Amino acid sequence: MANLLLTRSFSREREFAIRSALGASRWTLIRQLLSESFLLFIIGGTLGALIALWGISGMEALEFTDLARGETIELDLTVFGFTLGCAGLTGLIFGLIPALQASRPSAGDALQSGSSRTTGGRRLRTLRSALVIGEIALSLMLLTTAALLTRSFQKLQSQPTGFDSTSVLTARLTLPDYAYGENHQLLNFADRLEQDLLSIPGVETVGLSSIAPFGYSNSQGTYRIVGYTPPAGVSAPHG
Repeated sequence: MANLLLTRSFSREREFAIRSALGASRWTLIRQLLSESFLLFIIGGTLGALIALWGISGMEALEFTDLARGETIELDLTVFGFTLGCAGLTGLIFGLIPALQASRPSAGDALQSGSSRTTGGRRLRTLRSALVIGEIALSLMLLTTAALLTRSFQKLQSQPTGFDSTSVLTARLTLPDYAYGENHQLLNFADRLEQDLLSIPGVETVGLSSIAPFGYSNSQGTYRIVGYTPPAGVSAPHG
């Protein structure tokens, strides 16, 4: 955006030279360019916030909130205000340099020749080259980071799990509290569900758990294995 604003301001150098010759002050020209750039970045920041809101709504509609800490994903007003402030500050900074350059036109040169041959041509090329170098450096950094993250994810996916998941089907159930608020109600339901699943042809074993392997959970506690008694002095397993 800074590069586009810079190019746009220098393309209007002839216009500013004419306005300056007609009596427009330098502050008037700077204020106009800053207002344009500031408004542009504020609109961009607002659109970004709207896209974030729509994205969160879409995640909720598609039930992507099942991700780790998915229930905490929301648009924080403090972060939104900070981001909007950064957008406005960025608009002022990126608009200030083009505004200072374009508000100092040489009226005689600008009126006698095209803007590409005015004294601002070399300055324009220098600033544009610096911005392009910065853009390429940041793009390469982001691409490298994304590639490393993707590669790490692929390696994690290819790691052996330690068990065979062939022909294994998992499902998640959410029971209403008003009907299954007591422990004995949950246990009775689990027993009936296990018996019904075992009666399906082709089903060999059935297991029920509050946490699936590699499933997200931040709870901790002890558990008991049926038929196993820990030796004296050994605490119950933790999970």
